[in-house]
Amino acid sequence: MIAQWGIAHYSRGLLPHPVANLICAGALALSLLAGCDRMRRASQCERLADTVNTTMRTISEETARITPASLRSGAQHYEALSQALGPMEFSDRQMAIEVESFRRSLDSAAYLCHELAEDLSKNELAQAALHKRDLDALKAPMKLQAYRMNSWCRDR
Repeated sequence: MIAQWGIAHYSRGLLPHPVANLICAGALALSLLAGCDRMRRASQCERLADTVNTTMRTISEETARITPASLRSGAQHYEALSQALGPMEFSDRQMAIEVESFRRSLDSAAYLCHELAEDLSKNELAQAALHKRDLDALKAPMKLQAYRMNSWCRDR
């Protein structure tokens, strides 16, 4: 009875050897691809987090005092971050959309920093107040975008 259900039985199974081997190879390939996708995503997330966190920390520190020089420096950092994120590729279309949206916000922040620096340099305080308000208003959408990107990294 044991010999009947042993290896000899399975070798005469329902699927011929070549088909069974192909199915096994396909299943193995799929599991390897899933593992590769996780590794790729982890690598993408690590690179994204390092780039964004380092630059945003620098901007926060340098713009703690609002001066024309600190704002120009902040604008340069926003621009550099946007450019650094541009060539990054993501395995998930939604993540690529989130990063591109974040880049547009970075570009807007850079523009507003330049404008605010110029306003302060010219002592145009009313215009400076408007640009400061717009810059502050960008903080909430940028935090939401960062949250979405972080969520993508954490959930996958």
